[in-house]
Amino acid sequence: MTEQQKYWFAARTRDKQEFTVRKSLDRLKSEEHLELDYYLPTRFVISQLKYRRKRSEVPVIRNLVFVHSTKQTACDISNIYNVPLFYMKDLATHSMLVVPDKQMEDFMIKFRQMEEEKVHPVLIAAYLHDELVRIHPFIDGNGRTSRLLMNLYLLRNGYTLVTLKGSNEDKISYYKALEESHTENKPEAFQKLVVEAEIASLQRYLSIMQ
Repeated sequence: MTEQQKYWFAARTRDKQEFTVRKSLDRLKSEEHLELDYYLPTRFVISQLKYRRKRSEVPVIRNLVFVHSTKQTACDISNIYNVPLFYMKDLATHSMLVVPDKQMEDFMIKFRQMEEEKVHPVLIAAYLHDELVRIHPFIDGNGRTSRLLMNLYLLRNGYTLVTLKGSNEDKISYYKALEESHTENKPEAFQKLVVEAEIASLQRYLSIMQ
């Protein structure tokens, strides 16, 4: 790990302090001019109050944030600027855990390329799920985050939510299709699984509307 090279570091926050940490990181960027970026995986949920609906931003994975900086800057954030971040350790090396930066960069490049080429949104959603599971960037929650990302993309493009692991038989097909994609580089079975799940979801939705 070189001194000037920037990496993605995975870190924990104290319980329910994700947004407080985000404000602190924004302040360090704007006021202290630290060269850093961060990623806090969040989603928006709608809750029904007595007389109105409330839209709230919530973390996808509790107490988790990713910091992009040099190792020294990452350490300074918590040691000098007292931001309550606790960096995860690599179990093999006991050094700070580094998220696979190149794989995530390639993942986003391919995603943007698919959108530019007008690939069907359901196939893009399948890719987002499939590839994020393949990269496995998180200590925990990779499957949940991948399914959430897939469904978020479907919703944003006018499609309905899909469920891929409803029954035991569905789970077997799901894991088998992912394994075929990852070990044999054949994503077609997983793409077909997502397409069929979307068709079934749309049919259920239409039957309710009739």
